[in-house]
Amino acid sequence: MVSDSDKLLWSVKETCAALGIARSKLDQLTAEGSIPTVLIGRRRLFPVQQVKQWIAGLPSENTEGGRYGQQRRSRKGQAF
Repeated sequence: MVSDSDKLLWSVKETCAALGIARSKLDQLTAEGSIPTVLIGRRRLFPVQQVKQWIAGLPSENTEGGRYGQQRRSRKGQAF
């Protein structure tokens, strides 16, 4: 039996758990062609090393603010 650390491919469920995202988000990323996948028969699997490289290549959020460099503000207008 192969241990989790030796797996070459993740299932949809395993990929969602590893990334901490919902199935619907993974489906969206797959449909966009954003995340690397392989098909074996009718089963869609995710190459572990390629997914890890894909994650490493994602832009990180600016520590000063949100995705677009803007600071998030509370309802009272205070930055947090």
